Formats: sequence, C-alpha cells, structure tokens
Amino acid sequence: MVNHFIAVNSFLHQIDCFCPDKQHSDFVKINQTDIIRILNERTYNEVNGWYVLVEINYDCFYIAVEDLDHYNSQGLLYSELDLELQLNYLNFHIDESLDQADEGKFKEVSSRWLELKMLNEKLGTAVKSIQFSL
Repeated sequence: MVNHFIAVNSFLHQIDCFCPDKQHSDFVKINQTDIIRILNERTYNEVNGWYVLVEINYDCFYIAVEDLDHYNSQGLLYSELDLELQLNYLNFHIDESLDQADEGKFKEVSSRWLELKMLNEKLGTAVKSIQFSL
C-alpha cells in the first residue's frame, strides 16, 4: 500500500467510532494540499473491515481502507505515482495542443499541469522530510 497521499481537492471525512453509542464520531476537513501519511498500525472490525492509522496535519485517526480507495478512485487523493501519470498525460495534451495551435486548450491543460506539478513537488518534499526524520 502507498504510504503517502496528497489531497487534490478539499473534502469532509467522517471519522468512524466503534463505541456502542458512537460518541466519538466526528468529521474532519481534509484541505487541498494536505499530506495524508499512512502509519504502520492497522486494525480489523468485523462489521466495517480493515482500518489504517493515518496522520493529517499532526492529527491521527483510523480510516477505513475502503474509504481511502474510494477517495483515490474519485480523484480526491493522489499518490506520487498518480501525480506522475497525470503529469505525463497532461504533457501529451500540451504537446498535442501546440501541434494543433489550439491556444485555449494549451492554456487550460498547462494550467492544470502547473497545479499538479506543484502538488507533486509538495508531496515529494514531505515524503523526503519524513524519511530523513525517521
């Protein structure tokens, strides 16, 4: 499993509580450019399946693996590999728009490329700083 993700868009996540009265249930807002670090602690709940401990902005909580997969498939979270693939895809479209002399498409695609490039650099910097601190 990938150990680091970056939030591409802001969204709310409901933290699950395993208490009978659900008194610890809460929402956490995950902002665009937040780094989601998956820690090595895992737990299993017979009703909801596997959970992993994550750290976001120095806050730690358990999140269902199913929720992580859902956020990733919806394009809310990207891993380093996801970002690299998107950058390559957009690079192709930038070249294509230049070949076709399509200024509108070029501006649109290059703007998205710059945004993802910034996210990729931020995620890379965060991963390196965490590795050096360990």
